[in-house]
Amino acid sequence: MDYLRGEGIEANAEEAADVAFRLPFERQVAPADGRIHVGLNVSGLLYNGGYTGGNQFGLTVDYRDLIDQLVERLHSRDDVVLHLVGHVNSRELAVEDDYRICEQLVERFPRIVLAPRFETPSAAKGYISGLHFFTGARMHACIGAFSSGVPVVPMAYSRKFNGLFQSLGYTALADLRHGDTATALRQVTDGLATREALSAQVAAGNVLAQRKLQRYEDYLTELLEALDGRPH
Repeated sequence: MDYLRGEGIEANAEEAADVAFRLPFERQVAPADGRIHVGLNVSGLLYNGGYTGGNQFGLTVDYRDLIDQLVERLHSRDDVVLHLVGHVNSRELAVEDDYRICEQLVERFPRIVLAPRFETPSAAKGYISGLHFFTGARMHACIGAFSSGVPVVPMAYSRKFNGLFQSLGYTALADLRHGDTATALRQVTDGLATREALSAQVAAGNVLAQRKLQRYEDYLTELLEALDGRPH
């Protein structure tokens, strides 16, 4: 919206939210075993350096090092159960595949829980809903957490993360294009430590997201009703 206003385009413009906030799912209950169940989405694309293998997205953070350090730190905590959650699953395109990177990490850290290759987006969101905290670099995995009420620290590799979550009043974000690896690691672990406070921000953000989506739905309804009866 700021960009449109800067270009002088304001007529017939409305800010909505990602429709994934409305994705239906079957809610799961977080385990009550006294431990913190943490979900980590590892982007295979970022872990491999992008399609070119040479930091294609211009990150200032060493993403592979960040993931390795985060996994090692969480794996060493007796009060944490770490779940690796693949979001993009591609058996044909290895550079995109989150799941095979997760498999490699599980070989190194055998106490990690490896989530299955999900067949549908709703299945992934349902799994994420049963965690106490989530972080990741796939935006729609983070939306799956947020929209199911799970406190999350998105790892932003493009401005789309910043724009979306800031428009919902949510400030917990690790920006991989600004700052260094140590800063990003601290932002994620701080989010884990303050997850109860983040839950309140998530709840408020979801109310705002649904309000934005309702305006979008109302617009579509009005548009389709206006077209009703016309030849297609």
